[in-house]
Amino acid sequence: ESHAKPLQQVLELLGEEMFLNTEADLSVAALENVDNTVLATGGSIIYSPDAMRSLSRLSTIVYLEVDLGVLKERVGDTSRGILCLKNQTFAQLFQERTPLYEKWASLRVDGSQKPEKVIRDIQIKEQNQKIYG
Repeated sequence: ESHAKPLQQVLELLGEEMFLNTEADLSVAALENVDNTVLATGGSIIYSPDAMRSLSRLSTIVYLEVDLGVLKERVGDTSRGILCLKNQTFAQLFQERTPLYEKWASLRVDGSQKPEKVIRDIQIKEQNQKIYG
């Protein structure tokens, strides 16, 4: 948003490494000194272990699990700008990122459900995590 350009143009302007660093810095900064905030990061933040450690320290990381078909349908046109997609198929990228999402997730929720059900599942799992650890 701070570049006021479509994601693909920002990727081309900054390059992948600078984009990842900027995404990581902005995501972590967005959560510092705030409570009860939902931050939907870009999917590529998972490639920044430092950012993920910071986000883990500052927040609950929720992985909304969906299968490849659902994700393809939601993303739609992949020309919109997806980091690392140039050298991989969407399926390969999905396979590469899934274990990283699973590794860093504090909570995992079925993201193919209706939004109200996803929210309720997150609330229940977060409450159970506080009670039972």
